[in-house]
Amino acid sequence: MPTFSVAPLARLPAPTTKRSFGASRSTPRRRRTRLADRLLLIGWALILAKCAGTFWLIDYYDVPFNGWWIAAPSLAAALACSCIYLYRR
Repeated sequence: MPTFSVAPLARLPAPTTKRSFGASRSTPRRRRTRLADRLLLIGWALILAKCAGTFWLIDYYDVPFNGWWIAAPSLAAALACSCIYLYRR
């Protein structure tokens, strides 16, 4: 009956270097531009106008549909994109 060793399955020893990968580089934070900020504000204004229009149309035409099914995903996506842009490195 053959015998097997578990030594090949064991973890490799930790590296002895004290620096982690990429520690020698420091990346400066990117500057925000006025154009990008202006486009972000225009995008938010358009999304809010779309949501207001959707709520008005649903109320005006008495559609048996909740407007948040359209507004919530749009607002969530806009919030995610805004957070990614504002907190990027």
